[in-house]
Amino acid sequence: VTVDANGLRRDISGQKIAPTIALTALNNQLVVDGTLSALGGDISLQAGINPTDVSDQGFNPSQAIWLGKNAKLLAGGYTRITPNKDGLRQGTVYDGGSIHLDAEKGYVVAETGSLIDVSGTSAVFDIQNLNQFTPTLVASNGGEISINAREGMLLDATYQASSPGGLAGSLELELSRNGRFPNAV
Repeated sequence: VTVDANGLRRDISGQKIAPTIALTALNNQLVVDGTLSALGGDISLQAGINPTDVSDQGFNPSQAIWLGKNAKLLAGGYTRITPNKDGLRQGTVYDGGSIHLDAEKGYVVAETGSLIDVSGTSAVFDIQNLNQFTPTLVASNGGEISINAREGMLLDATYQASSPGGLAGSLELELSRNGRFPNAV
């Protein structure tokens, strides 16, 4: 892995590595009341064990993912502008990332004031058009939000997955006794 002067991480083949935040709490609450930021990357919060696991002890009223009123989960797209030697705007616009909340056999609470953001973004670049450069808006797409729980959900957060000129993102909710994606009945 290499990290350039701007903090962009790349693997040995030169491919961009998305930032990742993954937090897991076994048989207890996972509480977030601050900011988790992985722009263009992935944020994954998981509480508990797989409800089909043989060690499943049944309902556990304390098992939850809880987003407080100050929680901000940020995986929105971003722009990396790299002007060339002639001062022309060049760069890359990255899509919004993904945020997954998986309470397994518990519940998810997202209090009023909390924010879950996987929005796309846009920037103006100077694109060569025949013999001239034209300022052109380049947009990225919104990302993906998925929330899974077995016992319940209270989802009063603000959700953002739009894009100014790109495709909007998606929101997937699953409240299922199966407790797992993608085997919902």
